Amino acid sequence: MKITVVGCYGAYPEINGATSGYLIDSKDCQS
Repeated sequence: MKITVVGCYGAYPEINGATSGYLIDSKDCQS
């Protein structure tokens, strides 16, 4: 499975060309 993390707002597992995302809650993302 290929996982691409975009910014701090989502990890997108690519399944059969489909993309699903979810919010990542991380203190490293607080600016």
